[in-house]
Amino acid sequence: MMTSQTSRVAFGYPWTPYRIEHRPTYGPHTKEELQRLLDLLAEAGVRAWWYSVATKGSYPMFPSNYLPYRDDAVDYLPWLVKEAHARGIALFSWEYLTTAPLLAEAKPEWRWKFFDWDGPQIPRDKHYVCWNSPYGELLKKYCVEVVDELGFDGIWFDGAFMHGHGATGTFACCCDFCAAKYRKQTGRELPRTIDLREESVREYLEWRYSDHTEYWRDLSAYVRARDPQALIVFNYFNRFGSGIKAGSPLRRMAGDAPQWPDSHAHGPMEGMISTEVGHSPQQTMLLGKILRAVNDNYPVELWAYGRDTVAVGTPDPHPGPMLLHAYQCAAIGGFPSFGMGPLQGCRHLFPVLTAKLEPLAPYIPGIPEKTVGLVVSGCTKDYGYIDETHPDGQEGTAWNATLGMHNLLNALRLPSEVLLDNMLSDEFLTAFQAVVLPDVRCMSDDSGAALRRYVEHGGTLLAIGDTATHDELGRPRDQGLLDDLFGIVWRDQTSIAASLALESPLTSTVDPATGLAADGLPPTYQLPGALHLVRSESAEVLAAAKYNTQRERVFSTRGIKRPDGDIVEGAAILRRCVGSGQAIWVAPNIAEAYGRVGPNHYSRVLVDRLLTH
Repeated sequence: MMTSQTSRVAFGYPWTPYRIEHRPTYGPHTKEELQRLLDLLAEAGVRAWWYSVATKGSYPMFPSNYLPYRDDAVDYLPWLVKEAHARGIALFSWEYLTTAPLLAEAKPEWRWKFFDWDGPQIPRDKHYVCWNSPYGELLKKYCVEVVDELGFDGIWFDGAFMHGHGATGTFACCCDFCAAKYRKQTGRELPRTIDLREESVREYLEWRYSDHTEYWRDLSAYVRARDPQALIVFNYFNRFGSGIKAGSPLRRMAGDAPQWPDSHAHGPMEGMISTEVGHSPQQTMLLGKILRAVNDNYPVELWAYGRDTVAVGTPDPHPGPMLLHAYQCAAIGGFPSFGMGPLQGCRHLFPVLTAKLEPLAPYIPGIPEKTVGLVVSGCTKDYGYIDETHPDGQEGTAWNATLGMHNLLNALRLPSEVLLDNMLSDEFLTAFQAVVLPDVRCMSDDSGAALRRYVEHGGTLLAIGDTATHDELGRPRDQGLLDDLFGIVWRDQTSIAASLALESPLTSTVDPATGLAADGLPPTYQLPGALHLVRSESAEVLAAAKYNTQRERVFSTRGIKRPDGDIVEGAAILRRCVGSGQAIWVAPNIAEAYGRVGPNHYSRVLVDRLLTH
């Protein structure tokens, strides 16, 4: 339940059942328009509203002492905050983190300078200003103006990313300020181009993650030091379709100890994390869990369009789709926010949302059940597939493996929580009954040592695919970091799909009428996902497989034939008892296939048998 102390933070914003985004477009509102909107929201029970002290495109509407502002600056913003509070509504200002077009025009040397981009610049690209320039300090002071002088309860930062909007393939920023800071902190020069096959580029990207987080923390701490009840919310961009170009680290940002390998790291993240989601229920739940792993100082927030189906700004939209989104948020301990079109068409919507969601609010900031820890590896997403794809990597492969295993565990009704790369430590691992590594190719020595201790002390570790075959920067290892834990002594380098010949104890009685196993797996079957067979001298082989090395296809009028070749045999599923726990390795990348292709019955049965029997 909410307490009087916590409810004072940002006028109770972090605990409001849902939030509404509706802000100025190309010009300010009148007081009469705002009065009508305030009354509408108050009558419907809406308790949190994103407005903005700037019009669309980040043009401030008030006479700021720090950033250039519009000529038609208004004086109604303190009045608006007062009227909102009188109605019990928390009022936030929506802002872009790195967009300041009027400042960029006045100070072009402060703009972002993109890597790998010599094509035409769209107009908005000239709006981005780098926080390593003097703009970074001006923005902090501007934020204090908004929350301290204008009275807003906090700031919701959209555009909290590092790549140029619309400039496909760019990585920002390589301006003179960034180059000088990088040189001072690392002793190295910025890379000239972005090619993930170059180790120096990967080192730079790790620094960029740290620099991004450092500024988030500094800005939030600066504002909170001057207004302890204000709150900064960051729209987190390391998600499906964004990834490494966004610059938002897929690492935990909370905790008293520094989480970064550089000396200028700071302590706890004082802000709040939000993100935008698509319309896949499973994707929404996974993103919410990722946010909570990144930072759980406050309940997380997930934004979606306020809509009926796919049309934004639908007049008088039905509450059904938005309630579904809200319930998905509640399932992972978070609150929803909605981007709305004209609010006048929502008189029937908001009261329904309030009536349905208000009773849920006190129960959402709970402690999740720690059953299965699902490892979501940013290092693997960024660097795990460099040798197999184009120079920009293939983040989609890692996302598919993560989402696939999450969906598979959901189908088995096994509650899962996310573990990020820098959470693979005794502090976090010991809370889980089992930990699953879905093709987590990249892993540090420290993480590997913590996983060994976890198994020795009674945990169940399930690894899928080519787990721990690279270090944290994507450098291939001569031997997999955890191979001896699983009992692996040799890996075949040919990747292929194969039928698996199972051995006891996974097989069960087969119904002769159907040929299907009643409660398990048939003696021979095929799993989706490429695999590398292995050999073991110390582990129990739960499934073996073989394949023909001659993979060329010969086309004829009678179909496809495979010429004879060498036959490779090996283990595809291993189990090894270590201490009081067990380490299990499954060769076929069933996680990636489950996310890319879709559900597979035998994959579910296999994981169920391995984790619960």
